[in-house]
Amino acid sequence: MISITEVTLVLNGWAEKQSPLRVVVESPEVVFSAFCTVYKVKDERVAFWIGEERKNAIEFPLSGCRFDFADVPLEQGRLSVGREVESGIVGARETFRLAIMLLKQ
Repeated sequence: MISITEVTLVLNGWAEKQSPLRVVVESPEVVFSAFCTVYKVKDERVAFWIGEERKNAIEFPLSGCRFDFADVPLEQGRLSVGREVESGIVGARETFRLAIMLLKQ
């Protein structure tokens, strides 16, 4: 398990580098996935720019989640949409799961 402080540091680093990401959010009400970059991390929340045009954004709360790093086995690293995952962070609480995957460039 990793702390929310560590998660925030990693996400801020990815924001500075404009690292390409794939985000998947699952809850009973919605399943959402998109290619994105980190827009901002503030007050235990993370916002992502959706797509390359930076016209759309979405934000999620980090508070209350238990986080861990997710190394992706080589055979599972290729997404069905043609991109490769390098590593990621997974957060979960009762009925909410957030996977933030760093994509290989």
